[in-house]
Amino acid sequence: MPKPAPTIGATYLLSGRKEPLFSYYVFYTTTADPSCTTVHATTAHHVLVPSRRAVTGIELFALIVLPISGGFFLAVITNIATNIATAFITHNLDDERFNAALPASVAGFALTLLATLKLQKWTLSDLGFHPIQHTRKYLFWQVPAIVAANFTLLALILMTPLANTGGREDIASTFKLGPIGLSLSIFAISIVAPIMEEIYYRRFIMGYLEQKLLPRMQARTAIICSTLISSVLFALMHGVPIAMITAFFLGTCAAALIRWHQSLWASVALHIANNTMVSLVLLFIYFTGTNVLG
Repeated sequence: MPKPAPTIGATYLLSGRKEPLFSYYVFYTTTADPSCTTVHATTAHHVLVPSRRAVTGIELFALIVLPISGGFFLAVITNIATNIATAFITHNLDDERFNAALPASVAGFALTLLATLKLQKWTLSDLGFHPIQHTRKYLFWQVPAIVAANFTLLALILMTPLANTGGREDIASTFKLGPIGLSLSIFAISIVAPIMEEIYYRRFIMGYLEQKLLPRMQARTAIICSTLISSVLFALMHGVPIAMITAFFLGTCAAALIRWHQSLWASVALHIANNTMVSLVLLFIYFTGTNVLG
């Protein structure tokens, strides 16, 4: 006699919150005879997924292409403008260099992303920004512990051959800026980039992957796959092997915090804390001239 074939159906049930961040995605797995005359068992598998608003393929495409284009365009325009201005103001571009390409690209990305979200009528509730109430106390040890672990990982990487694959010199040279360029870069890295990247990678990319994978595989497998894929994409965006490894670790931890606290604010808090520590290291390099990265 052949084994009973599973029949899977799915439906969305809202949680008890007034404006729930996460929806309960319930899989009803029913095992029946091949003749479909007898139902043996029905099991409900409850999974939390970000936000009750689904992300369409067109929305995701627009959210990927437009912000990247906006960031690249503003970076190019700013770089051209500052080079022209600096040529008239200074005598030696190497000694007095004002490079605003980094903050400009982040600003262009952020402004274009916000405009796209506005046009698509996304609200803070849709994006997953809900108050953290009952689990807030855990953030006070979770965030420092993850940041400390990430910097420990970085220290270990710097003791391996990967330390010679690039990145340290780029970081040091990038921040040989004037005070205005330095201030804009620190603000972009510490505040703007974490918020935008969490919306981009955790809410939209990870959320879209979950949305597509949940009906097709076991819930736990779908969640693991969406977390890993979005974290890999987040890591690849950083470009340098050293940064890619730490970014992957940070991305997986950020995804875990979102599920634990049911709020995108949790991952934003982690990301801001981590990038602020990076900024402090860069400030130390800038003011002392000592490259602590090697």
